Amino acid sequence: MRDSLDYLVDVDELEGAAGADTDAGKGSKSVVDRIGSSMRERPALAVYWTCCGLFSHVYRNRKRSHFSGSCPGCSKTVHARIAPGGTRTRSFQIC
Repeated sequence: MRDSLDYLVDVDELEGAAGADTDAGKGSKSVVDRIGSSMRERPALAVYWTCCGLFSHVYRNRKRSHFSGSCPGCSKTVHARIAPGGTRTRSFQIC
């Protein structure tokens, strides 16, 4: 894995990321509900890596200061800082 960051993107914090809503008394949750709940618990950005034609997620760190991850094919890195006034976009193409 490389030490330098290839991309830096500012993103705005997700609303409702602190906790998931519960559906008490409604039985088991659907797959869509479980995925949505998971995203609220551990927010991620969807990334399409054009360098290798692969898709992955990059996850927010524990300090809630940034999202970071790497291409599963070539290990190119991305670092997306969380900042006020950043983009609300949650999917990106990285080349």
